Amino acid sequence: PQWVRLCQTMNTPEYIEDPSYKELSARVSNRAAVDAIVGGWVATVDARTCADLLSQAGVANGLILKTEDAGNDPNLAHRDMVTMADDPESGSAAKLPGTVFRTGGGRGRAADAVPARDSGRAGVAALLAARNRDASEGIANRSHALPLEGVRVVEIGQYTTAPLAGRHLGTLGAEVIKVESPEGDAARAWMPTKHGLSLFFVMSNCGKESVSLNLKTEDGYEKFAELIRGADVLVENMKPGSMEALGLGAARLSEINPRLVYCQITGFGMDSVYGKKPAYDTVVQAMSGFMDANAFEGTPLKSGISAGDFMGGEVGLFGILAALRQRRRTGLGQYIDLSMQDVATWMTSVTWKGNGAAGTDKLVACADGYVYASVEPARRGDLDGLPDKTADTRAAFIETYLTAGLSLTPVCRVSEVVEAEMTSDRHLLAEVVNGKGESWPALASPMRLSETPPVVHGAIGVPCAL
Repeated sequence: PQWVRLCQTMNTPEYIEDPSYKELSARVSNRAAVDAIVGGWVATVDARTCADLLSQAGVANGLILKTEDAGNDPNLAHRDMVTMADDPESGSAAKLPGTVFRTGGGRGRAADAVPARDSGRAGVAALLAARNRDASEGIANRSHALPLEGVRVVEIGQYTTAPLAGRHLGTLGAEVIKVESPEGDAARAWMPTKHGLSLFFVMSNCGKESVSLNLKTEDGYEKFAELIRGADVLVENMKPGSMEALGLGAARLSEINPRLVYCQITGFGMDSVYGKKPAYDTVVQAMSGFMDANAFEGTPLKSGISAGDFMGGEVGLFGILAALRQRRRTGLGQYIDLSMQDVATWMTSVTWKGNGAAGTDKLVACADGYVYASVEPARRGDLDGLPDKTADTRAAFIETYLTAGLSLTPVCRVSEVVEAEMTSDRHLLAEVVNGKGESWPALASPMRLSETPPVVHGAIGVPCAL
């Protein structure tokens, strides 16, 4: 649908049914031609006009934000993501990121001042005294059950963000039920595939049970409501307003189950000046300063992985765990309004005043790849003796130039990391089996808990009907 609307906006309807572009797989195969078509149209309009036309057509887009302009973005300003705080040491004001956590009951705590050195000594001493207890307390009740065993998670997750949070919850012992439409998650068809199913989809949804529901029907609504009555968590990343349109907004879900922790992950938050503006990872990277922070020779660039999606999922996981902890105190769940733009902006905040360590690193091109060299700011001169390019291998270059105070690291290709001894030693790659006995590659959890290590369960199967 996005491609159809884009072609209509560009006034190039001939590409809608063209076999070279009609299907996603064809567009991927012909991506150079797609880039030329879209780039040719974009070059004819200014950036603001381009964004307005795409928004009117319902095509996900965003103007690329410079990191220093974060405070001028209307949505970041609306959500108080750029704040000023006094710095008692310098006597000036410091620009700081606000809190990414917004719930139905309030907001997370944002910094309102830069603490002076040693100013918290008395407070920390009082805290330690109040919470001091016998270190052996609770050891008799030690359990090797996974931390979230007995917790039921319902996920309406598409692509990356909510599925990532659900996958982590599953490795920690939660029962995760993925709700898909009758057509199935679109990511099931993403290439490459194995056994007729997307590798990306399976790796993103290991350890989950899938059910098919049409939430637009009365029967589907009632069956979903029954799922929610017995659930502890709902995590979803549908387009803004989708759940409300189904009659399943935060208030209604709380009526169905007051103990429910509901985490809604959207591009710009539900409390947003952008309304129902759609967003994908690339749009979020553009509108948070992330592309600007990742610029090369003045050209803003998307990161090689979907950094906005992944960080949205990780912060969503953290918010869910915090809300479950709070529920132990109050007995009530809560609603989490998570904005991926907030999270990505928070990540780029270290660049708001420029990189104070400029000139402390360098890439050296070697015969078999690159070496990354870095030094402390006071020793920038140590980089001057390094060539920009060498005929040596990475290993030989490092052996030749490694000196005290100079850090040299080979830049590993993704394939090298997959095959590295460290990856094998830490069991980061696993193999799981689905109900048909088919084996699938899986990623183990990066979390390491000594007593209750996370577990990667079997591969997700086809959706079953309730």
